Amino acid sequence: MTTRSTLAALFALALVLAGCGGEEKKPAVEEKPTGPIVVLDIQGAIPRTITVERDGTVKDVLKGTPSTGKLSAEDLKTLNDAGAKVEWAKLPVEFKTEDGKPVKDGRTYQLTWGGTKPAKIVSSMDGAKEDPNFAKFRDTIELLANKLVK
Repeated sequence: MTTRSTLAALFALALVLAGCGGEEKKPAVEEKPTGPIVVLDIQGAIPRTITVERDGTVKDVLKGTPSTGKLSAEDLKTLNDAGAKVEWAKLPVEFKTEDGKPVKDGRTYQLTWGGTKPAKIVSSMDGAKEDPNFAKFRDTIELLANKLVK
């Protein structure tokens, strides 16, 4: 083997060894949730659907009549903080009363939390034993929407 061919072989070996580190690992890109931050659908004597977008825009449909508004930055933070306190992964899909029926003249709820990917959907009804943070979050959604509806 000549000096030139030896150097070429060593250069080729160096290139091979340099490339043996495997594929370059890219940092995992966490997909951010999209769509509304929360949708609360309430069924009862007065049906209501409250949708809150990530920018704080609220669409409130009460008895079929839509209205819109926007949460203040402080109220949006309150909403997000309340949602963050709920341990979504530990919640059941549905909270029920002992007999599985809503209380007389009670309401049923379907809450879709878009703060997780995929979104978490939880149903409940008045009289059900709920997770306290979930109940507080649901109440917070309705209270903040009430501030916008005059």
